[in-house]
Parts: sequence; structure tokens; C-alpha cells
Amino acid sequence: MFLIPLTLDEQEPPPLFAILFDPLLLSLICAPLLWLWFFRPLNSAYETAYAESHAIIESAGEAIISIDEEGTIITFNPSAENIFGYPDESVIGKNVSILMPEPYRSQHDAHLQRYLKTHIARVIGQKRQLQGQRANGEIFPLELAVSEVRHGRHSTFTAVLHDVSAYKQVEEQLSQANSLLEKIFSSLPGKIAYMDANFNYIRVNTAYAEADNRTPDYYVGKNHFGLFPDAEDMEIFRFVRQAGEPYFAHAKTVEHKDHPERRVSYWDWALYPIIDDQGEISNLLLTMSDVTDRAMAEMQRREATQKLEYMVHHDTLTGLPNRLLFYDRLEQAVHLAKRNDETICLFFIDLDLFKQVNDRLGHAAGDELLCQVSSRLTQTVRDSDSVARIAGDEFTVILQQVRDCQAAIQVAEKIISQLSLPFSILSDTVQIGASIGIAIYPRDARTVDDIVKVADSAMYEAKRAGRNTWYCSLREQAGTPG
Repeated sequence: MFLIPLTLDEQEPPPLFAILFDPLLLSLICAPLLWLWFFRPLNSAYETAYAESHAIIESAGEAIISIDEEGTIITFNPSAENIFGYPDESVIGKNVSILMPEPYRSQHDAHLQRYLKTHIARVIGQKRQLQGQRANGEIFPLELAVSEVRHGRHSTFTAVLHDVSAYKQVEEQLSQANSLLEKIFSSLPGKIAYMDANFNYIRVNTAYAEADNRTPDYYVGKNHFGLFPDAEDMEIFRFVRQAGEPYFAHAKTVEHKDHPERRVSYWDWALYPIIDDQGEISNLLLTMSDVTDRAMAEMQRREATQKLEYMVHHDTLTGLPNRLLFYDRLEQAVHLAKRNDETICLFFIDLDLFKQVNDRLGHAAGDELLCQVSSRLTQTVRDSDSVARIAGDEFTVILQQVRDCQAAIQVAEKIISQLSLPFSILSDTVQIGASIGIAIYPRDARTVDDIVKVADSAMYEAKRAGRNTWYCSLREQAGTPG
């Protein structure tokens, strides 16, 4: 229409062949140009995209399966082969339901046709966890996502699948582990409470709740100090939260005002800080164990030990230190006096006329007299001095930090004066005396044994001097109370 008329006379109409030949000529000329400029690049891009998409599908780690509207398998990549155990040539062209166990296998085609009619999606566009069936018949869990691609009036469906068997196995193991931990947590005999950093309960075990006749759910969300206000414990909780260090308490006393049958119990308890991934204290764990029986037994054992130790070192009648404790205290006194360059004094005291009282009034009266003598001796000397009963009617007194010998003699005379006063014994009045032997460290002796020998000898010298007096090496003969 455009090229032929150029060759003809302008006054003549174009012949019929020219009219018909012109479009044909134009097409012949344009076709190669269209191929070179448009269709060839388009075809090349299509082939490249197809090759790339095919390579992606083939190399994908996920199983990728495509089906048509009849459910026939179109593509089946290597990952799908590995998961299901089928080579692609044995499944392509077959219905995808062969990859499903019952009842999914029998129901699949009906579900697919229903979707094609209604376009109401139950699987398409969503992640679902279903079951697959391998070539060997093994049924396994899988996760899939199905997408639809429309080609005019027809659709192709592509599923991306993951074998989640390992995940399910780990999930089952975690579930079993959590179940076991839950059983252990709930059944532990000790009281356990897990709380947030503001001391609000997150959970408690059965023992914790039953201690107050409640259920574990009662505590969830409640504040610990709202239920159990205690200023001392609050300071401890705050310290652990601030310092990030655990706190331990042994045999902590708990008063039970609402339980009159047992007002006090004893608990070992610990408070642990729980550190989160950011290094912050996010939670606290409180554990408590009732050690009341053990604590009571320990106190009884300690009391029995103390009582036994007391009995070993004290006179059972008067309660004064006995011979064993006397020697221990004398040794300590000598050691301190030597170190501090001081003077100490030892009295050996023997009661005069005690045997007559014991024979006349009986042993009960004699025991009562010994107790009253012990009381007078203790009241006469200083608290820092030590009085002991080492035999029947023999007593000792250790005077520490004695100023001089004359000061010791003054104490001896005071003792003689006090013991010479009448005693009221079993509705009777008796009167006795005391003979006192005096030894002074370091003047008379420098060892414990030598000091005892000197004091003992001096006591016998006092008796020979007429009794109811004292004797020491300061004078050649016994003296009398001044």
C-alpha cells in the first residue's frame, strides 16, 4: 500500500495485485526485524529464566512438588526424592496422593476439585503440618506451604515441604524433659518458689503451697512480701537482687503463730539470682528445706554434750569446778601470769570439824553444808577468781592478778571469817572453821605441780598450828584471823 504506488503513475489507480501484494511484502520485510528485535530476546529471556528456575528447584534444600488440576505430579525435585524415597521418573505423571497416608490419600482429589469449584482455600497460602508417606511405607510429619499459579483458566499448584521428623523428635524429647522436670519440681519435698525481680510469684511447687494448705495456682502473680511480710527477709531479697550473689541460711527460725502445737520450726533456705542473656537479674529462686527435726536433734545433742562436759569438769554436788577443771584453770593462770609478769595466789582450804557434823547429822546434812560453804566461798572472792572443790571437804581458790602477798592474806582471813559464821543445816545450827594453805607464784614455785605441793603443805601446817587459820612461807608459824 505504501511501497508499490511509488513505482506507478500517479494518475492511474493502483492495480489489484499491488493492493494485495503490499501487505505481504511488508510482512516479509518486518518479520525478520521483529524476530531480531523482539521475539529472539524474549525467547532467550524465557529460556534463561526457565533454566534458572529449574536450577533453583533442583538445588533447593526443600522438597518442591508441582501438580496440575487433576493432582498429577509435574515436577519432583531431588530433595523430594530424598524425603519420600521415590525417583522422579517413578512419580511424575502419577497422582500426588501416592505421597500421602490414609485418610488424606482418599480425600485429596475431592478436596482439590472442591477448591477448583469454590476457590475456598484451606491449605493454599497457609503453612500446615500434615503427614507424608515414604516409598517404604513409613509415615512421617511434614510442614508444607502450597501456592497456586494461574495460566488462563487453568492452575498449577506448587508445594514446598519440610520433613520435620527431627524437629518433632526434639520437640517430643523436650516435652518429655519438661514433663519430667515438672514432676520433679512438683514432687520435691522442699519448698521451692520461682519469682520475678519484684518478688512476684511465677510458680511454686506443691510442698510450698501445702505448707499453708493452698494450691500452687493460688500464689501465681501474688507478691511474696504481700503474703509474708518480714522486714529482715525483704532486706535479704533486695541484697540478692542488687548484688547478684546467692544467700544461704542454716536452721533459720520460722514462727508459726497460727500453729500453737508447734510455734517454731527451722529451715535451711537459699535464695539464688537468675541472670538473663543481657546479664540482668530477671528472676529469683527460693528453696527451703524443713530441718526442724535435725535442728532439734542437734540442739539436744549440743545440750547433752554441754551437760556431759559440765559433769566432767564440775562437782555434781556443789556445781563448782572439780579437780580436772581446777588444774586446767591453774595452768592457764600460771601461763598468763608468766606472760604478763604478774603474781597469782593459790589457797588450799580444808574444813575444820566437818567430819563431826557429817557423823552427827548424817550425809544429807554434810552435803547441804558443803553446798553452803561453796556459796560463801564464791561470794567472798572476785568474779575473776576461781573456786573449786577437789575432794570431800577440800576446796581451792585461785586468786589472779594479786597486788602483793599481803593482799592475798587479807582474802584468806576474810574467807576464814565467813566460814566461821554459823550455818543453818536441816533445822539445826552448826559451826565449823577452815585451815588455809597459801602458795604464791612466782615467789614460792614456778610450775603448776610445785605450786600445788606448796599450798597443800602449807594447809597441813595451818592445821598443825591449831586450825581455823592460814599459813604461808611469809611467817614461820600459823597466824590467826586479824
